[in-house]
Amino acid sequence: MTICRLVFGVPGNELPTTGGADSESLAAAERLASEGISARVIDLYSVKPIDHETLVKAAKETGAIVTVEDHWKEGGIGEAVLAALAEHGASAVVRVLAVEDMPSSATPAELLRAAEIDAEAIYGAATAIVKTKVES
Repeated sequence: MTICRLVFGVPGNELPTTGGADSESLAAAERLASEGISARVIDLYSVKPIDHETLVKAAKETGAIVTVEDHWKEGGIGEAVLAALAEHGASAVVRVLAVEDMPSSATPAELLRAAEIDAEAIYGAATAIVKTKVES
């Protein structure tokens, strides 16, 4: 598994994810590990330039990527990851987690939960992909 911005990857049952909520991604990776799903976290600090080599390697090794970003998905990490994989002919199941609605006033934790980019949402996306990979 790979989580991007963070990217999480797990050999065997791997899933990559990317995103801005670093502590949330790490918390999700720890929870996955506690359940026997290894996860790597890749910090994609830049959309341009993007680390094609690391992404392609993660896609090949894990077959799945979850991107996590604390802003709108348009023009973000998720699109950049998909473009990088396509450019290099790499294939992976990709799930993009990003802000989709205008945020309101709330605590940071409440905003992450409302946008579904907190540790619980990342964990949910990752386990759904792993389940799909196991069933196919």
